[in-house]
Amino acid sequence: MKLKMLPNWCKKVGVSLFVITSIFIGIDDFVKGWNSFPSKHDDLIKINIENKVGETFFHFIEILALVSLLIYIMSKEKIEDDNINKLRLESYQLTILTTLLSAMFFFILSKE
Repeated sequence: MKLKMLPNWCKKVGVSLFVITSIFIGIDDFVKGWNSFPSKHDDLIKINIENKVGETFFHFIEILALVSLLIYIMSKEKIEDDNINKLRLESYQLTILTTLLSAMFFFILSKE
């Protein structure tokens, strides 16, 4: 069985998008954690990225991180053969794709 797959260059796009969105999300979580510590200097402005760019846009960035993983998984290898296709069908068709799609579904529907 042949799978309809994205071209190999989509792997680079998927990894790049994931790294960029992960850094963006990681910085925001770091700032939130840093701001939770009591400080002697209450005059310092406590910022976080989510408040600067908006909650809806930040939620979009988090969804984009999951979509970039999906792009990476659905991309071809440089050298495709039947063994790789068989392994791919057995390993991620039912497990990873189902997990990512259900995670995106629940993440989109979450109120927080």
